[in-house]
Amino acid sequence: MKLKYFSLTLILLIFAFLLSGCDDAKSVDQFSYVIALGLDKGETNKIKLSLQFPISGGSEGGSSSQSSSSVTYSVECISIEDGINQMNNYINKPINLSHCGVIVFSEELAEEGLSTYAYTLTNTIEVRPDTNIIISKSPTDEYLKNATSPLEEVSARYYDIILSSSEFTGYTDDMTLSDFFYSLNDTTKEPSAILGSLSSSQSKGNDSSTETNAYKAGEIPISPSESIQNSGIAVFKDDKLVGELDNIETMCYLMVTNRLDKCTITIPNPFHQEETIDLQLTLRNNTKNSVSTLDSNPFIEVQVNINAQILSMTQNAEYLTDENLPILEEAVNSYLKKIISAYLYKTSQEYHSDISGFAKEAIKKFLTWDKWLSYNWHDNYQNSFFKVTVDTNVRSGRLFINA
Repeated sequence: MKLKYFSLTLILLIFAFLLSGCDDAKSVDQFSYVIALGLDKGETNKIKLSLQFPISGGSEGGSSSQSSSSVTYSVECISIEDGINQMNNYINKPINLSHCGVIVFSEELAEEGLSTYAYTLTNTIEVRPDTNIIISKSPTDEYLKNATSPLEEVSARYYDIILSSSEFTGYTDDMTLSDFFYSLNDTTKEPSAILGSLSSSQSKGNDSSTETNAYKAGEIPISPSESIQNSGIAVFKDDKLVGELDNIETMCYLMVTNRLDKCTITIPNPFHQEETIDLQLTLRNNTKNSVSTLDSNPFIEVQVNINAQILSMTQNAEYLTDENLPILEEAVNSYLKKIISAYLYKTSQEYHSDISGFAKEAIKKFLTWDKWLSYNWHDNYQNSFFKVTVDTNVRSGRLFINA
């Protein structure tokens, strides 16, 4: 009988606990969830903080509304926390950053240095380490307001989708807050970030590039023009922005760092100079990087192994005959060697920034940490010489064999 009463009492206590809510608990609809955060230089204060929120219904009034699925508000403030506190007071709901898909910094702010903001955001428990970092060539509030698509509602998922295009284009890379933070504190790799911008109705290719299909964010000639483009990589030296890579240079970065999934290139046709050939590239196996540190001029060897699938085809094409196949493969080798070498010397001699992480190979040559630090790779990388070797295996398109 005592056991019966004890069991009944225990069951009643469990139900009472489950049915009694916590006084300090908050439901989901009591928060305002941020899907994107932007930071720019302020005009009346230190920074301009922009926050994008999803909305469920029709557009709200005012200049901050850009679509029926999201709204962006901006505030001039002295710090991120100060801005969020002011926004809390304006919205009358606690702001939550746990669904923030991207953090967008303006070029102008990035040139001054991002370490303070990177440390603050990394220290914010709500911000996910895999939140993507974008450096915008346009004002960050304008970037967020134009992050719209007729094919997808603007949400945290929307940013995941548009950034996943790097997996099949090679135009940019998946660069996160944790990647950026660790690179700031790493002696073997400089930070980098995704390059973004509003597209322009006067968009045109990079005049400084010899490649007709080389573009940075905002330069791709596509319509409608009022949309965002993420193409290229923002290059940092320490925490400061020092340069940009276009989409062709970004493909080279992905090949060298073993991060390439697939990409498409266009090369001159070695058999008909007035024509071009489109090929889809994948890595056949991991790129091999080796570094010699016998003096203050590092010698870096890069060996890239590529599978190339022919995409463009003409009626009389005979690319895969025994005589022509080696000629085509050598043309691909020559093209890739040229653009990879140009990328490497640009990062070393112009930007002085080892975003490829060659120092991870160089550090193996030193027996002690003090000897590694005294070599001063951080400054010596600009004196590097490179030897690039490319071995390409060309296959036909699906007309003949399986991809």
